[in-house]
Amino acid sequence: MKELRVYSHFKRRIRRGIVFFHILWFVSVAFGGVMLVTPGRRCWAVVGLLMGILSGLAGRHVRERYISARKVSENPQIVYWAHPSRPFERLSNEKIEECKQLILHLKDGTQVEVDLPPAEMGEFIAWLKENNPSIRWGPYDHANECRNSDVV
Repeated sequence: MKELRVYSHFKRRIRRGIVFFHILWFVSVAFGGVMLVTPGRRCWAVVGLLMGILSGLAGRHVRERYISARKVSENPQIVYWAHPSRPFERLSNEKIEECKQLILHLKDGTQVEVDLPPAEMGEFIAWLKENNPSIRWGPYDHANECRNSDVV
């Protein structure tokens, strides 16, 4: 199956994050280990090991995003809902064709955030509409009511 050029750019950004956080994890743990055996520098070992833990958790998060992005690229039928978003808003009222950030909700319970330049975003949305015409676009039915009511 021929992979969409835009989606390969999107996945490449995530792959760079995986490599970056793995390198940062290795450097942090090595730094913490060296500082642990150096007399008078043991307090820096704690900093190095904490950075190792944080970079490991960040790497795990990015790896999960990559797995979800790969699932969408291989099988766009897994997406059931897509809506525009903004950096500090979960749900935006922008038109799908004009959005700069798109959140895809997958049938396996995960979600993927797509943040591409406008020209590539249009190409990506067209690809997604062509390969999965059953996607629900925009706000989900009764999204505001569910947000404001108490569910028992």
